[in-house]
Amino acid sequence: ILEIYLTTLTNCFDPHSSYMSPDTVKDFTIQMKLSLDGIGASLRSEDGYTIVHEIIPGGAAAEDGRLQVGDKIIGVGQAEGEIEDIVDLKLRRVVEKIRGPRGTLVRLQVKPETGEVQIYDMIRKKIELKESEVKGEIIETDDRVGRKGRIGLLSIPSFYRDFAGASGGGDNFKSAARDVETVLHDFARQGGVDAVVIDLRGNGGGSLTEAIEVSGHFIDHGPVVQVKDSDGRVRAYPDDRRGVLYSGPLVVLCNRTSASASEIFAGVIKDYHRGLIVGDSTTHGKGTVQNVMPVEPREMLNIFRPSNGADQGSLKLTISQFYRVNGDSTQNRGVQSDIVLP
Repeated sequence: ILEIYLTTLTNCFDPHSSYMSPDTVKDFTIQMKLSLDGIGASLRSEDGYTIVHEIIPGGAAAEDGRLQVGDKIIGVGQAEGEIEDIVDLKLRRVVEKIRGPRGTLVRLQVKPETGEVQIYDMIRKKIELKESEVKGEIIETDDRVGRKGRIGLLSIPSFYRDFAGASGGGDNFKSAARDVETVLHDFARQGGVDAVVIDLRGNGGGSLTEAIEVSGHFIDHGPVVQVKDSDGRVRAYPDDRRGVLYSGPLVVLCNRTSASASEIFAGVIKDYHRGLIVGDSTTHGKGTVQNVMPVEPREMLNIFRPSNGADQGSLKLTISQFYRVNGDSTQNRGVQSDIVLP
């Protein structure tokens, strides 16, 4: 209820600002770093039971081999203490109990589709969300006169970035730009391609930094986006790295749900005449930048102030507007397609 109320309040001033509950912040972090610690099972709720929907390859459940799709998890316990009955417990609360730091023990009381109730002990491990990563494949084609071609299809579901990993100064963190670079190198190693199609359909955005770095893979150098802060100061963010990873024919697929960072990238490709934008008539039309900041108890109203110092979530607040290289805003406009597909 608090999340709905505070988000409604922030929406009165800005459509892209919102309050994020602690659970929402956790989900956001997982979406950006594309990993979590747990057993590697997708769950669903049905008639009060928590049912295994999918076993994720490479996870603890897959390696253990006993937990199967369709099994009912009826109890969860930790290394210490009793197993807790979770029948009729909300799915989010069940997931919280099953997840935990990698290397720790979780105990599952399971009712298989056939057979007696069993207890499975598993060690949690890092689960990488491979289905949400950048993907690439080469498609062999034939034109009308029989000439063969090779099209590189590059799908970017989001402009993800592990902020914590990146701020730590190391090189081992999840990054959409790095994964795009890997795919482009793979295309070259496999003999090259005649054209690249980048699929941004359904890509709602992500990290501004990632949008700039991915754009730099396709332009030699120069400004990528202009950002104006609340004081009216404008800063141009450039691609500082000379050279391109791919310089051939390029098509960018967009639709109405391609937003924010996707629109920055599509705008760069269009403004530099680097390729064609194909899809819906325009992209979503979001031209603002948000920052996620933790809610400090001392900054909250007395009625919301926690009595136990618990995490109170974060505020996602609009801090600036961005503009394309040509000066246009994408807010409520989007990026127009060069070729509109019905």
